[in-house]
Amino acid sequence: MTDEASPNQTDWQARGISTLYLFRAGFSAVWVTSVYVLASSARGSTPSILAGVLLVIYPLSDVVATIFDIRATRAAPAAPIPQYANIAAGSTAACAILIALFSDLPAAITAFGVWAITAGGLQLLLAERRRGAFRGQWLMIISGAGSVLAGITFLGWAGSTKTGLAVLAQYSAGGAVWYVLCAFWLLHSARSIASPSPQATTGL
Repeated sequence: MTDEASPNQTDWQARGISTLYLFRAGFSAVWVTSVYVLASSARGSTPSILAGVLLVIYPLSDVVATIFDIRATRAAPAAPIPQYANIAAGSTAACAILIALFSDLPAAITAFGVWAITAGGLQLLLAERRRGAFRGQWLMIISGAGSVLAGITFLGWAGSTKTGLAVLAQYSAGGAVWYVLCAFWLLHSARSIASPSPQATTGL
């Protein structure tokens, strides 16, 4: 008996993850558009209520997506420790951002940056663990590294509200691009496994 997932299980998991990635990219597109619209009319250092709601929702959306990720890969042999850690990080970040919003937007962006660094590091770890089972994880490694670097630039934010919102929107847009690329890579790989070459299926 072995703990390794069968090819059919891996194919099913890859399709589930790719679908989740596309939903995440779609959510990011809506979020980015909303934030850009708010950024164009932002004034002062205090964000609008809607802007504050969007900032809190973003890490919470990552929590929800991670829960579905765990469900999609529940047959995987490795324990989902990075996913559980990400759920804790996202939940904590949402609370921290909400509290920071009572001060000003720079404080909220700093809290967002701490979460981006943590989430990016956990994404790096998860992608590294998945490299043997799923293709295209190097894209998630790049995305995780980008999240860490972007998060560092958010720490101690001293720019305007308008610029801050625009930078956060760019961060989310960049992540959405990597999710789309990885989703299509996984779907292509799944189709390749499901449709083997004639040479592989032809018997003597």
